[in-house]
Amino acid sequence: MSNPFTATLVCRVRVSAQLSAINRCSHAAALAVILMLGLYRPLLLLLLPALAFSFQRSRGKIYLQSENSIVFLRWLPDDRLFWQVRDGREYSGHLRAAIVFGEHAAFLRLRPAHRRFATTALLLPRDSLAPHQHRRLRARLTIWQPPQPWHHCRQLLRQWLANWWFARWRRG
Repeated sequence: MSNPFTATLVCRVRVSAQLSAINRCSHAAALAVILMLGLYRPLLLLLLPALAFSFQRSRGKIYLQSENSIVFLRWLPDDRLFWQVRDGREYSGHLRAAIVFGEHAAFLRLRPAHRRFATTALLLPRDSLAPHQHRRLRARLTIWQPPQPWHHCRQLLRQWLANWWFARWRRG
């Protein structure tokens, strides 16, 4: 009998109302701070175009309007991941790291296959997935083990340091 949480997980990502509200509130708070401090330091008002650009850019990502916004995610039992972005391109790869914020959200770092230094971050609040999909994702992330690529390097370094320390100790 297999574990139902390790079966293939298929997620369709939706626009998150919670994330949109957090984005609006945080940019409104930043605007208020810049305007209040701008009374005493007028040069701070030069930050307003950067704030407007930041709001527009993050709004596009939250509403899945960016061409690199992930709209579909499939996690196979052998820990391979496939995801599709808004413009139709599909990627395959694996999960590099994950953080689960209780039942509220999950943060995933996805690494495409054959791309050593490229990662894609994906924040999945509770309302961005169907409730059963979000529950299965959180359950699967609790039993998932992150890859340990530096384990052998750490072991070699420890062995080398032990040999070096022993040789130094023998000399005197």
